[in-house]
Amino acid sequence: VPSPEDHEPLVIIPCSTINTRSSSTPYSVKAQPDWVEVIHCNEASDTSEIIYRTWEVFNKGGELFTLTDTIVVLRLPMMTAESFVGYMEDTV
Repeated sequence: VPSPEDHEPLVIIPCSTINTRSSSTPYSVKAQPDWVEVIHCNEASDTSEIIYRTWEVFNKGGELFTLTDTIVVLRLPMMTAESFVGYMEDTV
């Protein structure tokens, strides 16, 4: 799961007359604690957990805006002999 510091979103207001900043100057965002929805062992689902990461940003007028990333963590299927095709002896 990526850490918030590695994937911080860029927030700008491109065409606003209220914004006195240059449109290329980004706002600073702050990551909130992750919300984790755990999917317990279920053979019908390959999803291990779903993580909702929320970011908050305030504009100069003091208005709060939020962005939410959804991160789906998958569990790998169990590897059995049927998962492989052929034998090592047949490989060149």
